Amino acid sequence: TGTDPDAGDTFTFTLADDPSGKFEIIGSELRLKAGQHLDYETAKSHVIKIAVKDHGGLTVIQEVTIQVKDVVETGLNHAPTKVTVNGGTVAWLDENSNHNTFIGILDATDQDSDDLTYSFAPGGDAGGLFVIDSLTKQIKLAPGATIDYETLPEGGKFYTLKIVASDGKSYSAAQTITIVIRDVNEVPEMTLTGTGPGGTLVVAENSVTNTLVGTLSAVDPDGDAVSYTLLDNAGGRFKLVGTQIRVANGHLLDYEAADGQSHDISVLVTDSKGATQIKTFTVVVTDVDETVPNHDPTGVTLSRTAVNEGTTGLIATLTGNDPDPGETFTFALAEDVSGKFEIVGNQLRLKAGQVLDYETAKSHTIKITVTDHGGLSVTKEVTIAVNDVDETIPNRAPTDISLSRASIQELASDGTEVGALSATDDAGSVHSFTLLDDAGGRFELRGGKIWVKNGVKLDFEQAQSHQIKVKTTDQGGMSFEKVLTIAVTDVSPESTLGSADNDKIVGGAGNDTLGGGVGNDTLFGGLGSDVLTGGAGNDVFVFDTKPSKKANFDKITDYVVKDDSIWLDNAVFKKLGKGTAAAPGKLNKNFFTIGDKAKDKDDYLIYDSKKGILYYDADGSGGGKAVEIASLKKGLKMTAAEFFVI
Repeated sequence: TGTDPDAGDTFTFTLADDPSGKFEIIGSELRLKAGQHLDYETAKSHVIKIAVKDHGGLTVIQEVTIQVKDVVETGLNHAPTKVTVNGGTVAWLDENSNHNTFIGILDATDQDSDDLTYSFAPGGDAGGLFVIDSLTKQIKLAPGATIDYETLPEGGKFYTLKIVASDGKSYSAAQTITIVIRDVNEVPEMTLTGTGPGGTLVVAENSVTNTLVGTLSAVDPDGDAVSYTLLDNAGGRFKLVGTQIRVANGHLLDYEAADGQSHDISVLVTDSKGATQIKTFTVVVTDVDETVPNHDPTGVTLSRTAVNEGTTGLIATLTGNDPDPGETFTFALAEDVSGKFEIVGNQLRLKAGQVLDYETAKSHTIKITVTDHGGLSVTKEVTIAVNDVDETIPNRAPTDISLSRASIQELASDGTEVGALSATDDAGSVHSFTLLDDAGGRFELRGGKIWVKNGVKLDFEQAQSHQIKVKTTDQGGMSFEKVLTIAVTDVSPESTLGSADNDKIVGGAGNDTLGGGVGNDTLFGGLGSDVLTGGAGNDVFVFDTKPSKKANFDKITDYVVKDDSIWLDNAVFKKLGKGTAAAPGKLNKNFFTIGDKAKDKDDYLIYDSKKGILYYDADGSGGGKAVEIASLKKGLKMTAAEFFVI
């Protein structure tokens, strides 16, 4: 403590002289340095000099003597060292945290294993924002403390604490701890200012569309841009246009309705970082005098006043004429000399069984009474003209095409009948048929029937149906076109010899026998133990299901090294690398070997030329067992070039 004739002066203290080198001054405390201790037997006192400087810079140096008291020593006491929080000297805290929020646990090293206590050095608690829990040794946010990231200066988003660890005897250690403040995205605060007095939300009933109700605004503590979403528009009464709430349907604003005096809307505001706030605002609806005088109707309008002879049923739709907007009407037949007409609702119709005939009467005059909702009415005479038409029955186009059977077994033989075609048309019509789309060469038309043209292309595993397009033409030249769907039914097991085309054949779950025939074919055995024969051409054998010697072990009867190849799906054979069916990847040559087992860890594919067996070993020369994929001819000159990864 400094002594000064000036009352209320403040001081700073520094160590001017310390021959022993044991002391230091921290704030207003004279302390032993970390690791130093006082020993009566070594020195019974220590003389130091302390400089005291007041706030005006005036200084005095005073010599003081520290007396060391002798104590019975049971062992040498050591000062604590290495004060940490959470194992370091930096801890983090989110802004806006609640008081008593846990920040970190204090710890220090003391070779005497003393029970250490922790406290702030004078002025070391950042102005009282932080406290130390003496029981848990935790740094926490002090009660009533508020931490706001935005109000801290740039480059200074942190607080510095001075922590002292004491062993309760004669030693202590001090450490500066930094509490770094983290920014937290804060929710924007939204308001809706109405057009009514004092910014109230008021709108008149029956207001026109787009009438302004209020303007949205929001204050975001982080200064972020905001956007608005109208979550509840009060049953379609209001809409959001930019930042404005406007009337969407004024007819729904009815003060006289049971709940018409006010309506709630709900608005969501979202800032650019995703923080949101939802608020409900109440819009008050004001009453408007809606009394309108009623006027007499002035007439009736028919949607048409001339119809062709032969017409039945509806003649015209009736509309009342009235000077009052939005008026509703009822219609009645006041006079009908012919007895042919009736009014149903707002429709003028011919009675059941009645027909208009030009040769009998070229027009009909009737009288219609129009009555408005207030009971006022007017009766008007209208004339319905009858148009003469050529009554020769015209030829009409067919209206439908049917196929007697719309399914076929997969891989059906060429020339197998699918079904017979028929057309829907006027009685007595004669039809011819044309096949406009043969589903990629799968079907043909002969003699009014659909036949299989290429059964190899009918593969249930690739497509369960195909569409053809058929045109029918009647004897008068009128035609109709229709797309027909032919279902493909599954066969198990499957058997085919292929065709002369470049076939793609996919087997099913059974033990299939698949042949490619002539052409560059692609054969998928699928599940089951299949027999695969490529035939002539450059053929591809695809394996895309998990192999099993008992249940999924295929046989390739005619693999030709210079012509054919094997594709392996990396979804099953996971160690083989990348590739797709669209862009097959070449097999890494290090992944293939010839022999009865893997020779190293990368030998995932093994061809036993003596047995003609192709294996897959997921761990190469590891302890896992190789799995049989397929049997081939013995002694083939196989290399990694035969294999591709999809």
